Amino acid sequence: DTYLQELLDETLDPNRPKQETESFIDLLMQIYKDQPFSIKFTHENVKAMILDIVVPGTDTAAAVVVWAMTYLIKYPEAMKKAQDEVRSVIGDKGYVSEEDIPNLPYLKAVIKE
Repeated sequence: DTYLQELLDETLDPNRPKQETESFIDLLMQIYKDQPFSIKFTHENVKAMILDIVVPGTDTAAAVVVWAMTYLIKYPEAMKKAQDEVRSVIGDKGYVSEEDIPNLPYLKAVIKE
């Protein structure tokens, strides 16, 4: 709730630099400011709408991760190949960054599978 409130406050900040394109939150906050409906549109409504969009996406991502881990446990040779690929790409860095993803074709294939 605190994070969502910070997002809303940031969006409403009059000193915020003008964005080239509006986000979904910008549009919701414009509705909040204009109040074009007969029913009062509150911050709580905006937060609920944001959660309705964000949470289902995290469920989908979590399901993909669970499925991929199940697959890799069932097929240890695939897990070893994915681990070797990740280790060779990231080296001593210890984590995968967005820049590494194009260099991880096997891992991407496992996730897409």
